[in-house]
Amino acid sequence: CSSDLNAPSVAIVSTVTSVDSSKFVTAAGVQASPGQVFTITATGTVNLADQDGPYVVDANGTIVTAPPAGSGAYNFFTNNAGPVGVAPVVGAQKLMISPYVAYVANQAYGALVAGFSSTPNPSAISDFPSGFTLVGVASSITAPSTGGYLFFASNDVNLTDNTGSFTVSITASTPANPAQVAPAKRSPSAAT
Repeated sequence: CSSDLNAPSVAIVSTVTSVDSSKFVTAAGVQASPGQVFTITATGTVNLADQDGPYVVDANGTIVTAPPAGSGAYNFFTNNAGPVGVAPVVGAQKLMISPYVAYVANQAYGALVAGFSSTPNPSAISDFPSGFTLVGVASSITAPSTGGYLFFASNDVNLTDNTGSFTVSITASTPANPAQVAPAKRSPSAAT
């Protein structure tokens, strides 16, 4: 029986059926190894202004339903999101800028973001020492050198008026088991 010690690492597929936009974070159900790479795809839309909008975006944060002129959501996103002074319109993105920053600054409101935490039940941004990374509709992310639990969120500061969810598919490459790695070859001059 022979085995191929140079075979590529195995892939594991896990699906998070719903990243709820009204929750601080949603657990992916994955504990990452240090440096583990994840390929993520997302579908769906979320409404970031259910009470005074709507302001509906896809996982990239691209507006699919803009709020009507004069509404609370229209005024907020026109005056407090980048580029300031530009109205939110279908097909555009409004960026999260100071002082309204939660997960990832200078990225689109509502976009899917991911972060790694050493705790399985994080309750604050500080539980994510490496911060969050923009994922959008498709991206690859790498776990930090400490590994950690993978979580997703919608890039927004006010979660109380959010509705909708993203469906996320995760493909995780499994790092090679050190016991399966072929030993280094010695050069003939190193032989004794």
